[in-house]
Amino acid sequence: MKNSKIVSEGDISINANRIQAKDCLIQSKSAVMIENKCLNFDGKVEAPIYFYNNDDLSPKVVVEKNNARKDFVNVLRQIRDSLNQQNQEKILSFQRELESQKVGKLLIK
Repeated sequence: MKNSKIVSEGDISINANRIQAKDCLIQSKSAVMIENKCLNFDGKVEAPIYFYNNDDLSPKVVVEKNNARKDFVNVLRQIRDSLNQQNQEKILSFQRELESQKVGKLLIK
């Protein structure tokens, strides 16, 4: 299927062990479903609904997943920043406590 194009008004379903689809376009106005055991499909798909080995790669779903990933990463960054701030505050508190003690007390500890 090198440098070719498959166009359909209806669903397109491809089930193959190997697919050679370099520079190939599969285009459907409804859905494309590809089962590819060797995971070697490298063509382009244009369809409102697109499944590849049972993974939903529909454009809308991909955007939603990417947005969810970005939100998750932002939450993780907020948690990291909060923990870093808490650690910094504990370090400063401990430093102030040590600075307020006499040298003799510090040596005993």
